[in-house]
Amino acid sequence: MSLANLITKPCWTPRAQFAPSQVLHEHMGLAVFTCGNGLYLMTNSDFGDDDPVWGVGWAESDHWALRVWSSPPFADDLIAPAATWPRPSLSEVGRPADLSFASVVAFETAHPQRTSRVGLVSARVRITDGAITHSKVNGYGKVTYCYEAPNPKPADLPVAIEFRLPG
Repeated sequence: MSLANLITKPCWTPRAQFAPSQVLHEHMGLAVFTCGNGLYLMTNSDFGDDDPVWGVGWAESDHWALRVWSSPPFADDLIAPAATWPRPSLSEVGRPADLSFASVVAFETAHPQRTSRVGLVSARVRITDGAITHSKVNGYGKVTYCYEAPNPKPADLPVAIEFRLPG
């Protein structure tokens, strides 16, 4: 199943209606499932039966999927392995083909459907040691681009991309 097909399903659709997947991480009803090829499903059993999906993501490796979407926050070593999966083309879903930090910020801040949160760069910090697990750019339509560096450079590419499902 393509990324374009996965991100159009309504929020809280049962996981069985997505690509076949296997659990990567689960804690207290929140789970991350891998579909292979760098695609991931995020679920929350508090919102229904059958692993209802709230988000679809791409990450360059399982390490980055866990680092970005696990709950509680990622507690393992922050030294990332080499990328396992190639970056997807987001042009088929109306996003920039160039996913460099500078291009993403320019695209998202110039988009007519942006909100005040679009383009906001923030970071996720681990409480246990103060380490920054990743930084992110919030895009319009509930899309988040995640970068490894706390202060991404213009040419930095995302290590994960999250699409919150509509509805």
